[in-house]
Amino acid sequence: MSAWDVGHAAAAAVEAWLGDEAAVLCWSFLTSFIASIALLLLWKLLIAPAVAANRSADDMVFLTNSVVSLYPALTAPFLALPALFELDTSDHSTALAAPPTRLALRAVGLSCGYMFYDTLYCLSHKQVRLPAALRSGTVRGPAVKPTPPF
Repeated sequence: MSAWDVGHAAAAAVEAWLGDEAAVLCWSFLTSFIASIALLLLWKLLIAPAVAANRSADDMVFLTNSVVSLYPALTAPFLALPALFELDTSDHSTALAAPPTRLALRAVGLSCGYMFYDTLYCLSHKQVRLPAALRSGTVRGPAVKPTPPF
């Protein structure tokens, strides 16, 4: 049994277990997550040493995150826009309740897979764990006067 046959058998099993629409969403999510990791490895192992070798460690964390985020930013609209044009807009009462198209499910899966990768990336690097506003000190809590201990 070849890897191709195993892949088809796995896809059929997932589709039977989840249903057609959920399987499309699940595979898009998984594919996007794996593609994000592949882009991270491509950047870190091949491109970054040649392009950004003299950057600080903090700069590299933000630059790496930005490079990988280009993938969903450039690909999701190519799935979402055709999905928008597949909607039947002749009847406005059903347009908002229309079932999602396969392209829409793929666009959502792609975005969710990248967001899961991004969450894990941000949690694993302390430089990007907090929002920039909190890190820079521009957002402060309410002014409270310290009370003396006695």
